[in-house]
This record gives sequence, structure tokens and C-alpha cells, in this order.
Amino acid sequence: GKKVIYGWLGITIQNLDDTLAAYFGLADKKGVLVSQVLEDSPASKAGIKNGDIILKLDGKETNNANALLKIVGNSEPGARIKLDMLRDKKPLSLTAVIGSRPENIDEAGKPAVRETSSDYWRGIKVEAITPDSAGKSRLGGYAGVAVVDVQPDSPAEEAGIVSGDVILEINRIYIDSITAYKKVIQAAKGDCLARTVRGFFVIKSE
Repeated sequence: GKKVIYGWLGITIQNLDDTLAAYFGLADKKGVLVSQVLEDSPASKAGIKNGDIILKLDGKETNNANALLKIVGNSEPGARIKLDMLRDKKPLSLTAVIGSRPENIDEAGKPAVRETSSDYWRGIKVEAITPDSAGKSRLGGYAGVAVVDVQPDSPAEEAGIVSGDVILEINRIYIDSITAYKKVIQAAKGDCLARTVRGFFVIKSE
């Protein structure tokens, strides 16, 4: 049989909920939030970044993740596609060249072996990622910090963070160790935008 080649951008995306839409200053939940851009992918080469909100592809509205995946999947590899987006609440247009989805996508990060755990912050306790926890989190590499406990009725629980999540960024600052995590949370004020392997979450201040 003929192999079907689907168009591919190399991004992980999520739908906007009310909290995320409010955080990004959107009047409604139309658009798709980019939660991860794979290295050396068509999206990365086009300049797409984590936290971008894609509103249209080639003039077609991408009101949700399914709409975007359908347009990209039906595009021929090599085709140029225009993206209308928002970045930091400002309109932005980029052009990406559609790629073909690789056989195996390696999302490896860098090992982080230093301090091993943290105190609770907004109901979250984290640990440095070990090969064991990396396997459990379905994460290829060891970037980020692993959530090992979430206190009931805490801002983290209300945000939807669960034990086993891997936090990759807080307020757009990349976290590759417990040391980096502690530095970010010490400076964090107000509502914080956390990016995990599952996507973005807004953790409100206590």
C-alpha cells in the first residue's frame, strides 16, 4: 500500500480555556495555544515560539486544535503556509514550510542532576527529574522538574496541575533544574503561567 504522508509543523498545541484566554488578553477562546515547539522542526525554523496563539492558517480560522491539525495534516509537505498569530498580545504573521512527520520524534532534553527537591509553592512540591520519573512522564529527556505532590484546594490543584506533571517553564523562563525552579518561584508574583509537558496552566497567587 501507498504510505500516507501527513503535513507536519512540529508543535504541540492546546485549546484555550477561559483562564488561559483571560491571561493572554483574548476576548474569546478562539485560537490555538502553542505549548511546545520541537527543535529543528518546520515551526522552529519559521520562528514560532511557545506561548504563541495561532488564529489563522492561510486565512482559515483555527478556533481549536482539531481545526489546526486538519489544515496542517491535509497540507502537502513543502507547501508554504501563512500563520496569523498573537505573541505577547500583539498580532504577528509568519510563513512556515510544511514538513512531513518524522518516523520517530525525539523530544530529548538535557539531564538535570543537582538539588533534588523543593518546598511547597502554591501547593506544588517538585523533584529533579530522574530516568525513572522521565519514563513515567512520557518525556524523552530530563528537562524540567517533576511534580511529586499537589496539595488539595491549592492554587496548583485549581489550575489543574497533577502529580506526575513535568514543569518546563514558569512565566516563560525555562527550567532545567531545581536551582532554576527555586530562582523563578522566588521572583514570581501574581498569576503565573506554567508550561508543562501537557500544556499551559495559570497558577493563581495564594
